[in-house]
Amino acid sequence: MDEVRYDRQLRLWGEEGQNSIARTSVCVLGSSALGTEILKNLVLAGVHSVCIVDSAFVQTPDLGQNFFLKKSDVGRPRADATIEYLKELNPSVQCDSLLLSPLNLTAEDLAILLQFHVVVGTNLPENVAIDISSFLFPRGVPFLWAR
Repeated sequence: MDEVRYDRQLRLWGEEGQNSIARTSVCVLGSSALGTEILKNLVLAGVHSVCIVDSAFVQTPDLGQNFFLKKSDVGRPRADATIEYLKELNPSVQCDSLLLSPLNLTAEDLAILLQFHVVVGTNLPENVAIDISSFLFPRGVPFLWAR
């Protein structure tokens, strides 16, 4: 464990707490400004891994809303561009992306989510969030819905 990087956190919740965080894998559905802010905080906290599920491409309006994105990212998959910048914040966190639409996840796509300790849905319509939660809850995977 990087005691210098996580000094404040170690003082707050101790080595055992930080070790728990370091073993956690989180999936975030959506790489909007909200999703990116959540991801930034998870990566800085030192989770084991994050994965972004999003099929959106960076558009010019994203540049004014998402602090990670640059003009050169326009036209790139938003999840991939975000991952690139997250890796710079904390190289010890494994960062991946799946270029799938969180709005149209198939049963096969939903099954992929079972590998994570926590799934966070961002800016999803209520019916989509309910469907995802209904799939994950009985299988013991916590689902957080943020809007």
